[in-house]
Amino acid sequence: MIRFLILLQMCILTLHAPSIEKAAQIGYESIRTIDLKNHLSVLASDSLEGRETSFPGQKKAAQYIADIFKKLNLEPIGDNGTYFQHFDVEISCVHPETKIVIEIDGIKKSYLWETDFTSRGQKTQS
Repeated sequence: MIRFLILLQMCILTLHAPSIEKAAQIGYESIRTIDLKNHLSVLASDSLEGRETSFPGQKKAAQYIADIFKKLNLEPIGDNGTYFQHFDVEISCVHPETKIVIEIDGIKKSYLWETDFTSRGQKTQS
């Protein structure tokens, strides 16, 4: 009985499914697995150095995507008629010679950054 109800529900949903516009259908059908795999291989490659914001690998990845958009004749709506939008990023880093000194009962102990300790910055919500 449960199988019948599930099958009935699927049939009803299929009958009432919205139709896809012809242009959207053409776009959908143009997506090929091999193309997605190739794009993913490029974007995940070591040459893009992890794509961290403001680093050369991120800029290469952004240009790669912009080039694809251009080949697809997508309208650029970014800054100055490009596919890019400028935004400011604040980057904080720890000086490599940073150390923490702890004193307990007159005895001092030093800990060196990335030798004795490290930190992963995470913004917490209050």
